[in-house]
This record gives sequence, C-alpha cells and structure tokens, in this order.
Amino acid sequence: MKKLLRSILKNILGVLSRSAIAKHNAEVIVVIGWTGSSIVRELIYNMLEDEFNVRRNTKEVWWDFSIPMTILGYKDKKRSIIGWIYIISKVYFSLFFRKRYSHKIIINMDTSYEDIADYWSKYIHPDIVVLQKENPSSKLVKKIIKANDSEKTLFVYDPRSFKGFGEINIREFKYSSKNAKLIYNVKGKILKMKYKDKGVEVDLPEGCLFLKDLIPAAFSVGILEGIDMDKLKVNLRKFSFHPRQLKKGMKRLKKFLHKNK
Repeated sequence: MKKLLRSILKNILGVLSRSAIAKHNAEVIVVIGWTGSSIVRELIYNMLEDEFNVRRNTKEVWWDFSIPMTILGYKDKKRSIIGWIYIISKVYFSLFFRKRYSHKIIINMDTSYEDIADYWSKYIHPDIVVLQKENPSSKLVKKIIKANDSEKTLFVYDPRSFKGFGEINIREFKYSSKNAKLIYNVKGKILKMKYKDKGVEVDLPEGCLFLKDLIPAAFSVGILEGIDMDKLKVNLRKFSFHPRQLKKGMKRLKKFLHKNK
C-alpha cells in the first residue's frame, strides 16, 4: 500500500512541477555529474542572484521528492499523508490563482543516485544542463541527453570530461582549453578565461585548485544568461562554501580521477 501511495504521489508531484514551470515560464538549470555538482550549483547561484530571481536546492537531493519540492518552493522534508495533501492543495490553488512569477531554478543532481535522476528526467526538461565530470561507464547521462535532445535544452560541458560518451548530437556550449566557446587555462594559481574578445583572470583560493574546472562551468551559464565577464568576476567574489563540503567535493574528485587514469 505504501509503495502504491508513494508512486501516486511521485506522479502527482511530477505533473505539478511541470505545470508550475509552464505557468511561471521558469527557466530550469540543472547541474548533473558524479562529482562537483553541488559546488557548481552554488557558483551559478552567486553568478545570477543579483541579476534575476533565482531559487536553488540548498541541500543535497536525497530522495524522489527533493526535485519537485525545490521547483514548487517548499521545504524538502518528509511529511505525513495529511501534510502531502495540504501541499498538493496549496500547489493547485497557486497554479490557478497566483500571478506569474518569472524566475530561474537551479538544481544539482549527483548521478550516483541514478533512480532519482531517472525520475526527474521524465518530467523536467531543463533549459540548460551543465554536465560535470562523470564516470564513462554511466548509462544515465546518455539517457538524460537522449530525453532532452530537443531544440529547447542547451548542454554546457567540457568535452575533455566526456571522451567516453562518443558523439552527441545536441545544442551545446563548450568550455575547454581550446576549440571551445569559453577558453580557459591555469597558470600557477591564476585561472584565465576568454570568451570572444573578452578575458578575465581569477585568483584561485589556497588549497582549492580543483575549482579551476568548476568555475568555467558557472561562467559559461552566466555568459548564456547575458552577464558581462567582469560582472561575473565580481559576483564570484561572493562565493563561499562550507569547508567540509569543499573537502567532500575534493575527496570525490580525487577518487574519480584515480579510477579513470
């Protein structure tokens, strides 16, 4: 019985999330990958929050309902049956009577939780998908690319991280050390980025050299949103992340690199 109710609730929330996105014309930016997605989410949030109305998940996606709760604007927590009925009723009321509220939603998805990522990919078709470092054996990223292979979705990625996926026929914005729209290189602790005829330099924090591959992903989204490179650099200065989460991100990144030498 519980399994049936859970399945029904998942479908209802999925449909409501899709309806809410359509009503408010919300732009959905999804960061997916095996590592670094939460850091990139926060970087993008810092890049955009001064320019737009922005919302993002503030905790890790940990179960099927995390994504819908972020999209619908409710706290991500477990509820009783009565609690869920109350939420669904409020959402229905909002869809019919609330004025349109143009905003952007940033969601990160750790693709090691394949069943959760598979669930949201059936209902949510993002405007921008930022692909982070991923295990080449992952079938999920291919599935997500296929599910969102349309004129709407734009994929942002570093092609060096996706050699194991073969050719992908998608709308794309590449960032890399060469042959990309956003070119970036690192000299010492200085990250140099160039888009068209505009370039900026960013000082990488002590012990955070791994950010060199994450900051360009966030800058790429900022560029796509029409924000000037100098403004993006200013917005980057506001970025802060809990040391334990940065440490966790570094640990997972090192594990990923070790496995794929």
